[in-house]
Amino acid sequence: MDSKEVKTGYKGIRIIGFISLMLLLIYLFFKDTYVEIGLQLKTAALGGILLIALLGIAYVICEGILVAIFAKKHRATYTYKEGILTVWYATFYKGITFGSGTKVAQMYMLNEQGIPLGISGSFLTLNYALHKLCVLLYMSLTISGWQQHLAHSYTGYIYFGYGLNLVIIGCLVLACTWKRFHELILWLLRKGLEAINKIELYEGVEAFLVDLEKESRTFFKAKGRLIICTLLNLIKLSCWYMIPYIAYWSMTREMSPIDFWEGMALTSVMNLLVGVIPAPVGMGSSELVYLMLFSSLFGKLTTDSTMLLYRMASYYLPFLIGIGVVMMRRFNKIREGEPCET
Repeated sequence: MDSKEVKTGYKGIRIIGFISLMLLLIYLFFKDTYVEIGLQLKTAALGGILLIALLGIAYVICEGILVAIFAKKHRATYTYKEGILTVWYATFYKGITFGSGTKVAQMYMLNEQGIPLGISGSFLTLNYALHKLCVLLYMSLTISGWQQHLAHSYTGYIYFGYGLNLVIIGCLVLACTWKRFHELILWLLRKGLEAINKIELYEGVEAFLVDLEKESRTFFKAKGRLIICTLLNLIKLSCWYMIPYIAYWSMTREMSPIDFWEGMALTSVMNLLVGVIPAPVGMGSSELVYLMLFSSLFGKLTTDSTMLLYRMASYYLPFLIGIGVVMMRRFNKIREGEPCET
């Protein structure tokens, strides 16, 4: 057997091994929910399922366009396709790390596309700050739509979530724009790193804050780009926010007890509260808040069904498409004999 045949056989083993790993991950990821999801898909109207799936895909596409808008400033030839593939690639790592690896995966892809890690980290942070700001803006625009439908006992949670998001956004904006705030962060950081003998990390954080301030200064000066990115974020959020209303019709074939705008408004409340309300073991914060807000309106059984459809569009479907993107990249690298990321 010559070296070419050995090399071809080695590539085949790597491909088979990688496919086996992906199938195992799919099984582990869905083993507790695939039966429930299957039952809901059989029950729901086909048109509703397709529309919900398209909305989940549209959310990721909008996020990819936003990434491309930021990246184009640093590489003029950067394409929207690259931005969208970057976000799809990251949805796989979002799934297997429960969200913690999303930005790291995006930075890895952007680095391969010619955007240095420091720069991509700065504009992804700025993009996240704008996203959080738009979540709050959406909630503010729809406050009259949801207020009459929430039990009095939830009002404190909502105001707390609103206030906490204001604090988070305020810190992000200050970190993006105010040098005095940078100096405070760096002073506190230096004290902390000196205490644990990790002062070598200081320069990396300092460089990141410098890049973040430069990125923010140019972004906020470009009013047209700021408006476009804000509108894209609002459109992106709308893709998720209309899903519960459509899911209710899809499951019951009846008009929802709340109108379309109120359904959008309630989901904006849910997005605001996710991460604020502690979640019991075995349930994510989004599921907990979804059940809290919609159960009294849809009924427990229908709420469970619509929640699964919401999770399908916002989490499961992007994860599956992300697996396809990761596999495509891996196969291309194996075929070309390039080293693969772990």
